[in-house]
Amino acid sequence: MALVGKGLTFDSGGLNIKASENMRTMKGDKAGACTLLGVMRTLPKLNLQIEVHALIGAVENMPSGSSYKPDDIIRAYNGKTIEIDNTDAEGRVTMADILSFASGFGARTILEWLSKLQGP
Repeated sequence: MALVGKGLTFDSGGLNIKASENMRTMKGDKAGACTLLGVMRTLPKLNLQIEVHALIGAVENMPSGSSYKPDDIIRAYNGKTIEIDNTDAEGRVTMADILSFASGFGARTILEWLSKLQGP
């Protein structure tokens, strides 16, 4: 079994930068990965007779000289190409790669955590 979690440590939106009021909760974009870490800490206590792999796609989305730009075409882990329409798609690109990786090592079941904490 593979457990997959999205772990964006911070998401500014990249070059398509988010409005400042939308950035305040972006540190919560790593909630899927944090949940997965809690699950992995708990699993040994349950003494389950199953092999479980934890895969966390950890990334930060900030502007820099090496940032994706709109209209860039990138190659995903599985070899498929993705055209970047908006640089705030890094979570989907990261999950596409980590899910491709998980399916490639023979996991019969893949559970994914995409959750994002929402502000008040």
